Amino acid sequence: MMSSLSLGFGGATFPLEVLPDRLYRLARWSPFACLNYNPARIYLELSGPELVLPGLVWAVIVTVIAQALTKIARRNLEVQGG
Repeated sequence: MMSSLSLGFGGATFPLEVLPDRLYRLARWSPFACLNYNPARIYLELSGPELVLPGLVWAVIVTVIAQALTKIARRNLEVQGG
């Protein structure tokens, strides 16, 4: 299922511009588009640097979640042995 979402919302099977407006706006901010579609558009100079923002937002979100999970894991860690 994740690979289907990645291919569809990542712009690998078709350009995101063919989607209806609401779905296009959602897909453009998805993490899948930040992996494939947005970097390709910037590299090909079809879009400007404004496509960097969704990637930065996702990087911050993932970092905050990872830090929270690490804090929980460290609190519950029990080491055995000597």
